[in-house]
Amino acid sequence: MSAILDIAGLKIGVPEGPLVVDDVSLSVQAGEVVAVVGESGSGKTMVARSILGLLPPGLVRGEGAIRFKGESIEAAPWKRMRALRGGEIGMVFQEPMVSLNPAIRIGRQMEEGLAIHRPKMGREERRCLCADMLRRVGIEDAERCLMAFPHEFSGGMRQRVMIAMALACRPKLLIADEPTTALDSLTQREVLDLMVGLTREMGTAVLLITHDLGVVARYSQRCVVLEKGKLVEAGATAQIIGNPQHPYTQRLIDAIPRPEPHGGDQATGAPILAVENIAVSFTRRGGLFGRSSQMQALKGVSLEVRPGETVAVVGGSGSGKTTLGRTILQLVKPSGGGIAFRGEPLLTADRAALHRFRMNCQLISQDPYSSLDPRMRVGAIVEEALRLLPALSPAEKQARVTDALAEVGLSGYERRFPHQLSGGQRQRVAIARALIREPALVIADEPISALDMTIQKQILDLLGQLQRQRGFSCLFISHDLAAVRQIASRVIVMQEGLIVEQGETEAVFGRPRHPYTRALMEASPALALSSRTLDFAEASTR
Repeated sequence: MSAILDIAGLKIGVPEGPLVVDDVSLSVQAGEVVAVVGESGSGKTMVARSILGLLPPGLVRGEGAIRFKGESIEAAPWKRMRALRGGEIGMVFQEPMVSLNPAIRIGRQMEEGLAIHRPKMGREERRCLCADMLRRVGIEDAERCLMAFPHEFSGGMRQRVMIAMALACRPKLLIADEPTTALDSLTQREVLDLMVGLTREMGTAVLLITHDLGVVARYSQRCVVLEKGKLVEAGATAQIIGNPQHPYTQRLIDAIPRPEPHGGDQATGAPILAVENIAVSFTRRGGLFGRSSQMQALKGVSLEVRPGETVAVVGGSGSGKTTLGRTILQLVKPSGGGIAFRGEPLLTADRAALHRFRMNCQLISQDPYSSLDPRMRVGAIVEEALRLLPALSPAEKQARVTDALAEVGLSGYERRFPHQLSGGQRQRVAIARALIREPALVIADEPISALDMTIQKQILDLLGQLQRQRGFSCLFISHDLAAVRQIASRVIVMQEGLIVEQGETEAVFGRPRHPYTRALMEASPALALSSRTLDFAEASTR
């Protein structure tokens, strides 16, 4: 049987410069899911974009052949590529909020591709098809969705819209570029099950671009491993992940978080942070003439964090875990309850008490690129955290910056700008900035969600090492259950603003009591892979 997609000896690079993709070959059969895996910078997205002729400025396709259904398309004219894009080759991009036009309603954006590739289809027929595709991806109120704007939906809902849009023309090949990055495990599984199920029903081939080996193991039949633009290993998924041959593939597998024993190092003493019955409500606007309504984000949440302890807060999108972190930091005003730091109430604290709290509590944000000033150099970014310590001389501040960067493995990076660093290096800068004032409490809000697995391992190991050295407490907010199992001594599970389960890490993971906790764990491919409980045969039956 001939392949839907066949790439042979593909090379991509800068004119008269280095190659970013060097001699990559792969094929995808009808109805098959083939995964392309590798770290950031491995060239996997460039391979995907070259198929549609969407390489960024400055990169050109060199040698190599790209065949779609036997037709050579590497040098196809513009009109032919326009017909292929969306019509016969669909693409789901990594960030739907960037891919969807925020100023245009969902229905109009979905109809645009049908109007181009199915010109004989009437407007009402196109609208009915769009509504049907939305229902097929699990959006029940499809008619209302067609009239809505992208910002009115969650990340998971926007990704469903992107899948519906990509499959509306029934393409023969679907390219999914990191389609579930930063989604929680339940939403991730729903989105991928829908995508794989619909493509199997339509006989569509799927090229899945991802760095999540759990997703690869669960959904693909074959995988291709890229390192710095070169293909280093390819074959059946079960063989690659179960018995990797290349050292790079072995490093990727070794980076999967492993459960760590926490039984012998339980934190003792009075809680450094105590949250009691916290409630938070937001006003939801009803549109131009609609009525506003109150949405309860937190519904009486209570927790404690003891000195030197890491407590993880997990849950799906919308569960309230990020709102909880922002409320503790006094960035969101609660409507009820109390928060105490070292026994001192915060909600009624005076200015001096709040200053002491903020000097002793620091945040590590989810996206370091957004939280780092792009116009400031790394040294100035880290030193900025010392501005409220006037007792330190400039020389002392510089010495502390040098020591902080050395601790996170970035010695000599003081003069660089954020755009000159990788994602993992930017996160290390964020950690250095958070720890330079030697805080007693660190709140880490999804600090590894958008990082490669090898970088995730480095960041988790670094946080653990620094915590042992400095003894700070950590509230670790995440939807990555495998990472949580590695780093946390206690786990709190949230659903719709409520704590539904909490306890020691191994007790919760080993014997989850609440149905929602069990659903989260069953939906996490990384957790299953780290525990070696994932059945590779599952992928072939999807």
